[in-house]
Amino acid sequence: MSRCQARTFGLLEKDSSIEYLKKIVEEEKMEVEEVLFTEAAKMGRGSMRDTISALEELMAAGPREMPESFGDRILKELAKKNVAGLLTILAEAVQQGISMRDLQEQLFEDLRDLLVALALKTYDADQKVLLKGLLGNKGLLLLLNEVGTGITELAGGMEPRIRFEITLVKCVQKLNALTAKTNA
Repeated sequence: MSRCQARTFGLLEKDSSIEYLKKIVEEEKMEVEEVLFTEAAKMGRGSMRDTISALEELMAAGPREMPESFGDRILKELAKKNVAGLLTILAEAVQQGISMRDLQEQLFEDLRDLLVALALKTYDADQKVLLKGLLGNKGLLLLLNEVGTGITELAGGMEPRIRFEITLVKCVQKLNALTAKTNA
């Protein structure tokens, strides 16, 4: 009989991660800008260890404007329907060691967040611009379907970068088709 036990831990919700980060910061008697908690939780993608590391990195960077995340950049290029820009962002992410699966899951979550903001009418000015470029509810649903399918197909063993590139090209094609249909 093996002495090794396998444990499977689920990912944390963003709010739980933020709450835990605040507890750590309070116990350590540190001061941290509120925006850093949210950004670290987003970067951690449900992994508390990654979330803590992300907060440490953000704090070490000092007071400066945070760089735009790969997820935000992908959304902006999708809204522009710019395949070359999307592929360039993926290449940069690969160079920085970003997991294509994690990035694709982040995109799915970001699209879902936009859909919820649209439904509840709680979007800000930047999100409003994105929503216009992504063609609102119809475009978001098309993109969620395509990105969700891409994530599912990753289990088939295809190289994640190639799968994500194909997914993004399909997303742009579907947005272009929806634009043409809307303008007809």
